[in-house]
Amino acid sequence: MAWGMLLASAYSAYTISKAGSEAKDLSNQNAQFMYAENTEKIRKTKLSQAQTTSQSTALFGSSGVSLQSESVTTYMDELKSNFQKDIDWMEKARASNVAIEKQRGDNAKKLADRKAIGALVTGVASVAGGK
Repeated sequence: MAWGMLLASAYSAYTISKAGSEAKDLSNQNAQFMYAENTEKIRKTKLSQAQTTSQSTALFGSSGVSLQSESVTTYMDELKSNFQKDIDWMEKARASNVAIEKQRGDNAKKLADRKAIGALVTGVASVAGGK
């Protein structure tokens, strides 16, 4: 009976550890998807920002205001600065979200491995106690 418990515990430990590995793999895949998705959002935002900058330049130019005037250059510099801050924030958020997702997978694997060790210890204890 004790040897059966040891075998059952070993199988349980294997399946728990395997589930942890699968959870980690899924988290890594999800992190890759998140990275790609956020990279695409950043690309689209940059395109939108470039369009806004071009439209602003065209509007100033068509209004007869000198594109070299201090007010126009100040506005355009501020616009570009704010756009860059948006992109910087999006890139930092992307990196943070990907790191968090990967950490979730690592934590799931560590927890599963601890539970697997517990299952093995239970099985060994049953054999030791059954002698």
